[in-house]
Order: sequence, then structure tokens, then C-alpha cells
Amino acid sequence: MTVPISPIIEQFIDQILKESQLDMLDPKFLAEYKVALAEEIEKRIGIETMKMLNNDQLARLDQMLTDKAGLNAEKVTQFFSKEIPEYDKKIATKMLEFKTLFINRAKTQREAAVPKK
Repeated sequence: MTVPISPIIEQFIDQILKESQLDMLDPKFLAEYKVALAEEIEKRIGIETMKMLNNDQLARLDQMLTDKAGLNAEKVTQFFSKEIPEYDKKIATKMLEFKTLFINRAKTQREAAVPKK
């Protein structure tokens, strides 16, 4: 079962695919690729977020995740925003780094695919 892609992540993916000139790929492949990209982006955000938390914050997060009473993505995001100074800005910076890397790699792959004369 595939988890739906959040609208913000989907918009971000659409933007980087367009900027990297990959938005013209086969629609079926593109749909699968978007899911894979979303998973990779969310994984990277999760890893970076965990690095920003100290041991006390990690323990409180673990407790919140263990309790699960009324737990949802919005509450977890609120926790991060409260506990990590400039959380949104830091995550935006990481997403921009991902975008730059992705677009550069796509460009390199396109150039390598063109036969040299």
C-alpha cells in the first residue's frame, strides 16, 4: 500500500522534475518515480530532523510516538517547530540542497546520454 504524498512534497517534486526536464517522462513511470522521490525526500528530512534534536528532545519525541493518543503528522511537526529553532528554515535549506543535487545529476545524466560527435 502506498502512502499518499503530502501536497507540499508533491509540489516540490513537480518543480524539480520540471526544472530538471524530466517531467516529460512516461506518465506511469513518472507516477512511480514521484513516489520513490517522495520517500527519499521524507527520509532525508527525518534524518536531518533527528540530528537537530538533543537527547532530552529525542526522549520526549519517543514518548509522544509511543503514546500515540491523538498522534498525527501535524502534532509531530508542531513538536519539531517548537523544539528546533528555525526548523522550517533549516528544512527548507535541506530541500534546496536536495533540489540542487537532483537537478545537477539529471543534467549530468542527460549530457552523458547524448552521443559525442
